Amino acid sequence: MKWIFPLLLVVGLVSAAPAAEQGQTAEWHWIMTSPVGERWEAIEGLAKVEIGAGTIHVQLLWSNNDNDPRFDIAGSIRIGKVGENIRGVQEGTIAAIVTRLNSDIRPSEFTGTYRKAIYGARARESFGVQYSEIIIISDPVSMIGLTKLTK
Repeated sequence: MKWIFPLLLVVGLVSAAPAAEQGQTAEWHWIMTSPVGERWEAIEGLAKVEIGAGTIHVQLLWSNNDNDPRFDIAGSIRIGKVGENIRGVQEGTIAAIVTRLNSDIRPSEFTGTYRKAIYGARARESFGVQYSEIIIISDPVSMIGLTKLTK
């Protein structure tokens, strides 16, 4: 009987460890909406995002294949100071060219916004914030939204 509690404690800690590690993921997810005839088309998947030195480069991947990009996005990003307009939020603007790969559709100019929430763990839990970064860009007929899960 004395060994049951320690055994249950160890089993509980071991089984909780993978769940904690899963909560630490920080993947970018994307969705694109475009009108197709009389309806809207929505496609989504994972993304690779690189931001640095005033530039942004994004590859939107097919949801079933991480090595096969569907769209390539390259452009400039201007990021302001944390809390400049909204407490705890860093905002920015984006101007980019979106290229649909393996297609004869011409590249298109997109503009949009970048937001990064700078909240502590307690605030994330209290306010239900489920992201750390959001990018929303559009051209006259399509929208691409990206979100990165909170670590």
